[in-house]
Amino acid sequence: MAQEGQSRPSEFDSVARKELRSTSEALTKVEKEIARLEKDRAKLVDRIRHLEALLGKRSASPVEVHTPVESSVSADLVVEILREAGNPMHFRDIYKEFEARGGSMGGKDPANNLLTKYYKDPRLTRVARGTYALADSVSGSRAFSTPSSSTN
Repeated sequence: MAQEGQSRPSEFDSVARKELRSTSEALTKVEKEIARLEKDRAKLVDRIRHLEALLGKRSASPVEVHTPVESSVSADLVVEILREAGNPMHFRDIYKEFEARGGSMGGKDPANNLLTKYYKDPRLTRVARGTYALADSVSGSRAFSTPSSSTN
């Protein structure tokens, strides 16, 4: 009887370890596919933004670009960076600080890719070309409203 009780955990452990390996391999495969799809998505979003910029403004029927959850996390960090800086910053300087804090963004131009993640955030406003500030820190009028701007 004692041997029978001891063999079951061994069989269970064997089956559970096999299932763990199989599930881990499946997860790795899915994560690689997600990474590939995110890169493809970033390229398409960049192309849309570029085409909109070439048109000089948002088209009459703009393409809706859905932003994933991690975009809000990136924007939260950008808001934190601008709040701590206390003054407007160029998007490339924002990216340098973003990267220094452990953030990362893929693509040919990571700073520009980060910009596409936060430029529509209502907490931010574009105060000059490529330069952003906290919307609540800009007194008076908002010279450039972030959501309707078509260039960096």
